[in-house]
Amino acid sequence: MNKKRKIIKNISSITFGRFFSLAINFFSIAIAARYLGVENFGLFSSVVALVTILSKFVDFGLGSIVFREASREEAGFQLVFSSLNLRLFFFVILAVLY
Repeated sequence: MNKKRKIIKNISSITFGRFFSLAINFFSIAIAARYLGVENFGLFSSVVALVTILSKFVDFGLGSIVFREASREEAGFQLVFSSLNLRLFFFVILAVLY
């Protein structure tokens, strides 16, 4: 029973996180589109596409891996902080290269 409860807890937290991220993205793009207007929206869409592609290189799939491993261990915070440091390192390298 404990394993079933843990699985439901993990699935619900992942689902809530994805929904929250989707809502933030939706509102931020809607506000930016309204603020920029028709003239500058083409530039905005190009920047959004570039950031989306580059964020996949910075993320490197660490989010789901860290979440899975942190839920298995009791001391998962050290793994989360290591993941954040690794993401920051990838971001700095990508920013320098860009």
